[in-house]
Amino acid sequence: MSRLELSEISFEGNDTRHYVIYGYNVIGRMLLKALRSLNISVDCFLCSNGYKKYESVEDFPVYEIDEYANNKNNIKKDNQHIVVTVQNGQNEVLRELDKRLDFSFSKINNSDFIDICGCLFESYVLPWKMAGDKYISLNGAKFLNPYSSDKVYFDTFFYGFGDLISTSVYNDLSYIYEGPYELPNVSVDEDDVVFDLGSNVGLFAAAVAGRCKKIYAFEPLREAYKYISELAEICPNIELCKYAVGDYTGKAEFFDSDDLGLGSGKLAQSHFNNSNVNDKRNMVDIITIDDFVEKNNVERVDYIKADIEGAERDMLRGAMKTLRKFAPKISICEYHLKDDPEVLESLILEANPNYIVSHKYMKIYAYVPK
Repeated sequence: MSRLELSEISFEGNDTRHYVIYGYNVIGRMLLKALRSLNISVDCFLCSNGYKKYESVEDFPVYEIDEYANNKNNIKKDNQHIVVTVQNGQNEVLRELDKRLDFSFSKINNSDFIDICGCLFESYVLPWKMAGDKYISLNGAKFLNPYSSDKVYFDTFFYGFGDLISTSVYNDLSYIYEGPYELPNVSVDEDDVVFDLGSNVGLFAAAVAGRCKKIYAFEPLREAYKYISELAEICPNIELCKYAVGDYTGKAEFFDSDDLGLGSGKLAQSHFNNSNVNDKRNMVDIITIDDFVEKNNVERVDYIKADIEGAERDMLRGAMKTLRKFAPKISICEYHLKDDPEVLESLILEANPNYIVSHKYMKIYAYVPK
């Protein structure tokens, strides 16, 4: 890709401007990588006064606005353009930049993040762009071809590439957003039986299917079924399980978001319920992990991955027998609720005190030493 077109600005490989990135958050760091891949010059990062935590990020210096405006160390150059990547308080930032700096600037919207990811990761799938094949193979892992699928899958594929594909398929943590699901002691191994809770379109399942025995892909979001079903055609060890998971078995109200890959659906009774008026409400089947294991005669569970929008604690309450009996490796998100780190760790150790627990990358990882 020689061009990156965003909502307010376009970048091309022959661009002669010097860019300054306001915000060294994930979007800012990913934009830096994308611009470098296009051989476009980036001078530094900016942040608001009093918010400077690091002297440099990704080997690029960080300056506060006043520090930059005062031309410290002759850091200002002609033909500079500031790109604002922060989302919270964006209008205030723009007003401050307009007041203090005599440069042009543009802002990045949340929707631009997918295009930035596409710029970074397109090279991995470029051979399949024109081929029209339904499936692609990345380092031996099989996926639906984003160029042969619809926009929902296309966006979700590139949005999740850094966390779900780059990490598990290429062991590359350079592009993580929320972080990997696998660490040295909490990884999917040969002959493992994996529970993928909140499978969405099946990116994690696809990434690890080639190196495990069986994957139960739990997903109550109806719009996602077709992707997992199509994936199962070439990965027969993936089984679609049309359930939400929680602390009881029965029916539950579920909010289906139109944003399939970016937040997706959530249970109405979830402790983290930020649904909006546009979300569709459906009744779905919900089941505990313990009940699923018993009803389906699952002989063992070796690995549990979960990103279920604030229902992680309910899932653990419904998996106490499984954690006690099988001691599966655990990798689950802990950022949906403020007290997730404490509550989730407490539940894991309540089920099985032999777990070694760690917190990293907005996730809780746990395993029982063999």
